[in-house]
Order: sequence, then structure tokens, then C-alpha cells
Amino acid sequence: MLPGSRRLATSVAKRTQLRAFSAEVTVVPDRPVIDASETLPGSVPGVNQRYRPDPRPFPKLAHVDNSSKHKDIDLSRHREAEWSTDAVKQAQADNVMYSWMPVNLGIKNTVIAKEGHGPYLIESGTGKKFLDWSSGAVCINLGHTVPETVITAMVDQLRKTPFVYGDLYVTEIRCRLSALLSEIFPDPLNSFLYYNSGAEANEAAIRVARHMTGRQKNHVPPPILPRRHHGHPSAHR
Repeated sequence: MLPGSRRLATSVAKRTQLRAFSAEVTVVPDRPVIDASETLPGSVPGVNQRYRPDPRPFPKLAHVDNSSKHKDIDLSRHREAEWSTDAVKQAQADNVMYSWMPVNLGIKNTVIAKEGHGPYLIESGTGKKFLDWSSGAVCINLGHTVPETVITAMVDQLRKTPFVYGDLYVTEIRCRLSALLSEIFPDPLNSFLYYNSGAEANEAAIRVARHMTGRQKNHVPPPILPRRHHGHPSAHR
């Protein structure tokens, strides 16, 4: 850990707890104890729990002026080619949120990755190497050293068009990939739809299963589907 970084993380963590409200703190009662009978069998209490209303009142927030300040912004630091590690840590503490943990735990536990090589990520400031066990978010199957052929193909496509809405337009590369996959997969798997996230893929899979079976409820053991890594889509409800 860099000298003084623990003190920085502690001080900014305390400030971060208030930043979402920028107002006087309101004490909110603890949520009622989890009822084991309301938890899905074989699942982790509080994770795969059936929905129940939260009786706690929403905190009362003081009025804050939310007017845009874009005209007063000094863009000079945002145009710098590179920030110092301390500047990155400060921005992390003040402005970054996390999807799987509280903000103060994110400040304490996350590694600020400066770059990656193969299966490793390099920490900013220390140069320490971390083996990326999660492979990005289970999507960096080529590692963090992207082959030049892939970079060239990406840049070439960006020059042509970065994105089209798939239900209104189709690109050559989408058709070519679909044709290749149809030759790889066994019959009758010969048509393909590409999704942006795991939640979308799960949503489509559940809807297809319902369509093909005629069933409108999930007939899968509960611990398999609810609240897993790739989303909790509306089709599951």
C-alpha cells in the first residue's frame, strides 16, 4: 500500500457515506431479521430470499441545488493524458460506485488497474501483478493482451460504423459470424441472436423455454436461477 493511502482511504470513505445525499444524515432503522421460512430452499439466506416489502422509511433529504455547473467546469485536468495515482484514488473515493459492494468497501478492496498483460492486471502506483481470476467479467477470453488482428478488425469496424440497432439494420460482419456459427453448431441450431449482457441472455432463454414448453412458470430448482451473476430478469418473475 502506498504511504498515507490507508489514511486517505479512511478519510474519503467517511465522506463518501454522505456524498449520495449531501445533506444531514437521517438514522434509518435496521431491516427486520431474515425469516428463514421465506428463503428459497438450498439457497443463501438474504441472497435468494423471496421478495418482501421493506418497511423502513425513506430518509428525508434536505433540499440541494441540482442546477448544472457545466459552464463553470475547468476541463484542464480532464484533458491531461494521465493522472497521478493519488488523483485517481481521490476520484474513486468521490465519484465511483460499485454494483456488488458498498462504496467504502470498494474504496478499501478494489485494485486500481493501470494496464493488463495476458492473464495479469498491473496495479497503478505499485506495479504489483494480479492474476485476473474472473477474466474481466467472464468475457476477456483472449486475455488482456489483445492480438493485433483483433485490434485491427475492431478499428476497421469502428471506421465503418460503431453500432446499429439490430432490429432495424444488419451489418455484414453480423451475417458472416452467424453463417460461420451455423456451420459449427449441430442442426437445427442455425440462427443466432447476440445480446449485450447476461441478464438479456437469461431473459431470452427463459422466454424461449416458456414458448417451447407452453409452461409459464419456472420448473428449475430455485438455487439455479434466482439472483445469479448474470442478472435477475423480469422473465424469471
